[in-house]
Amino acid sequence: MFLAKLSLLRIPHLNNALFDSLSKYCHHLKTLEIGGHPTSYNHFYSLEGISQLCQSKFVLENVRFEYCSKIGDSCIHLIAHKSKEALTEFHIIRNCFEKSAKISDKSIEHFRYCPNMTRLSIVYTRKFKEMFHVYLARYLHKLVYLNIKECTV
Repeated sequence: MFLAKLSLLRIPHLNNALFDSLSKYCHHLKTLEIGGHPTSYNHFYSLEGISQLCQSKFVLENVRFEYCSKIGDSCIHLIAHKSKEALTEFHIIRNCFEKSAKISDKSIEHFRYCPNMTRLSIVYTRKFKEMFHVYLARYLHKLVYLNIKECTV
């Protein structure tokens, strides 16, 4: 199937089976936007699904996760390592509940594989520490848009 962009935002009950289908049938996917919504998070996308997604033939250029509680540092690492130079945009919105996978300085360090990243949004996380700005400066030289709204840095 020739599908370059898939947007499934505000659909909180999809699960990792989506990633299996995408990796099998969508060989030209460049943009992936998925997630729940503010009052109903997606708790079904996980590291296992992202790992399956990264076995696909396509390479993502733009990724957006909204309200996905299990997308964290490990998932970001897999996506960054798979997409490498192709990844230009990465957005993750609101992932900070107690039982959510955490997004920390490590996530920014994983973007070292993605030297062409121009747009980055990380909204509402609480795990950034002293290396956040160092990793931004060291690895994301082409960044022209940075949104770290409601994050403690």
